[in-house]
Amino acid sequence: MILLPRIIIVSAWTIFYLFADLRLSYAHGFGDRYDLPVPLNWYLFGAGTVVALSFLFVSVFVRATIKRRRFYSLSIGDSLPFQLIIFRGFVPLIKCISVVLFLFLIFGGFVGSQEPSQNIGPTLVWIILWVGLIYFNALVFNLWIFLNPWKNIYSLFYVLFTGSRSVLFHLGKYKYPKSFKRWPALVFLFLFLWLEIVFPNSGSPVYISVLAINYSIFTFLGMYLFGPVNWLTNGELFSVTFRLLSKCSPVVVSLSSGEQCKYCSQCRYDQENCFDCEYCFDQSSTSNKRFGFRRFASGLYESKATHLSEIFFVLMLLSSVTFDGFSETPTWANIVSLGISFIGDLVTYPVQLISTAGLLFSFLIFIMIYFFSCFVVSKAISNKYGIEDISKILVYSLIPIAVGYHIAHYFSFLLIQGQSMVYLISDPMGLGWDLFQTSDYKLYIGIVNSKAAWFVGIFAIVAGHITAVYASHYASLIKFSEFQLVIQAQRVMLIMMVGYTIAGLWVLAQPIIKVS
Repeated sequence: MILLPRIIIVSAWTIFYLFADLRLSYAHGFGDRYDLPVPLNWYLFGAGTVVALSFLFVSVFVRATIKRRRFYSLSIGDSLPFQLIIFRGFVPLIKCISVVLFLFLIFGGFVGSQEPSQNIGPTLVWIILWVGLIYFNALVFNLWIFLNPWKNIYSLFYVLFTGSRSVLFHLGKYKYPKSFKRWPALVFLFLFLWLEIVFPNSGSPVYISVLAINYSIFTFLGMYLFGPVNWLTNGELFSVTFRLLSKCSPVVVSLSSGEQCKYCSQCRYDQENCFDCEYCFDQSSTSNKRFGFRRFASGLYESKATHLSEIFFVLMLLSSVTFDGFSETPTWANIVSLGISFIGDLVTYPVQLISTAGLLFSFLIFIMIYFFSCFVVSKAISNKYGIEDISKILVYSLIPIAVGYHIAHYFSFLLIQGQSMVYLISDPMGLGWDLFQTSDYKLYIGIVNSKAAWFVGIFAIVAGHITAVYASHYASLIKFSEFQLVIQAQRVMLIMMVGYTIAGLWVLAQPIIKVS
């Protein structure tokens, strides 16, 4: 079934013919604004219409359920030379690089330059990790399973001190409490987002180093107490984030046999479908390792959320990037000014307090909207499924929306500021080094302009919503028993997604364009 790519392509051409105009004037660098050739309302109406039409296409042409095995159509890595080069050569090299960069991040914050643009720490955290890896993990492959420096360092010391290579299956000192689920990762996610959006010194190298050390202590302690698998699955922020986002990715790790699955808490009861399990993959022999190709976004509807904490985690990812975009609008500036006039004399940091409240409030709004939508869906299908079941079935379909908004919001930031890695690899701590003869590189600001940012943004948001419509439809087909129930449920989700498309594009437009 290749309907999803066709829908995205057709939608892209629809947007192009609706909105393309050769009279657009090019902006001259990052931060410039430009006039739309047509009123913003036309863009909003056109984007909402495309998302609505995608529901019509999907509901008419996608009716058959599919077995999980059909998601994985191609395997690569059966030859011994490939396995040796990739799994014995390339993967260990990636792991070493991740550990070295992590150490540079920490030491550079204390002994290196405190200018964010001259120190590798801020670039690694905010550009490479939180922007670039999100794009790559969602659209290609979950590279974090190899890059995770905490897992790599812990594994190294575990092997050195115990002589055992079954580090990931070490159960820890205590059994992981069932009530914890993914609440620890959710707490860390909020703290990380607060640092990104609210904290005024988020770009300070020394602050980043201190925070990295403290987070490392929590992570190593969690792996030691509860076992690496349990903590990385539930408590480690980045592992949880990238594993959720990689449900969109077309490439996964897989095994030719499930010899390790009986020891794995994640797939011991489903050994025949051990796909994309990094724990079994890491512990298997080289000859057993493979890469699998699957239909894009199929990971979104092959399973469902297991706990309320996971639902909240997805909603926080979505609400935070929306609030980050909204915080750049004149409307938010007016809200901050009004708030300062009321509490400015009562607190020391009124702007940070207002921004924190805004971040929390946006999260609460998303929770209310999502569960209200699930309530309406439950009523629409005559309460044959409860709100809790529906919320777990449909929440993964929101992930491509989060990815789309992330691309729309950070596209220019990645292309422009990401270039700093060219000179930082030669001088990672701003000490005057020139290891690879690239320290004199200057950022090319003209690599992207406001026009390009706007059209990439509108395409990313619309494509994300279309993928979400497709994923929620397929998830409903697999989980619900009657096709009519699927259509009734999807009508409710469609209204929510069309509304969010329009709201998201309005937010995106505010800092980029001058509305004509």
